[in-house]
Amino acid sequence: MGNCKYCGKPAGFLRGKHAECEEKHQQRERVIQGGRQRIALEILRAIKGSESFDSLEKTITEIEQSSFVPPTERKALLAKGWENSVEQFLEDGILDTTEEKRLTEFKERFALSQSELDRNGALTKTAKAAVLRDVLNGVIPQRMSIGGNGDRTIFQGPKAKKSGKNRRTKFST
Repeated sequence: MGNCKYCGKPAGFLRGKHAECEEKHQQRERVIQGGRQRIALEILRAIKGSESFDSLEKTITEIEQSSFVPPTERKALLAKGWENSVEQFLEDGILDTTEEKRLTEFKERFALSQSELDRNGALTKTAKAAVLRDVLNGVIPQRMSIGGNGDRTIFQGPKAKKSGKNRRTKFST
């Protein structure tokens, strides 16, 4: 005799769940998924808008509570919303300075790390788009600078690591 994996009560011979318990579980999962989608939509709307992000935080909290979305998923949902916004902004092939500023404000407001934002390459796409915009506008990005104290900085990608006394940069692949 097995116990129901949802309620823990006896489920019957060779059964692992009650039909009613499974239906309730699936219904709750649909509510949670709907909440995740609403949060993603609100994030996209907020980034594309021009208002402060304070109201977004309140809206996300309300959706989490009403849709049973665990607060532990907030960071991942914020990062996913940021990624979706990047994709929307790049649909026209150009990331303008206003869009870049909104993305930066969102990143800073919600303390999202570079690794969280570049999990699927969105941060790298943003950097490339910004460089392309600058080149198209006639601004050549500085790739190498040599300081007066003997330090030299060469363009560093996301996988660059500094090591040694002479501050040499090693690149890993």
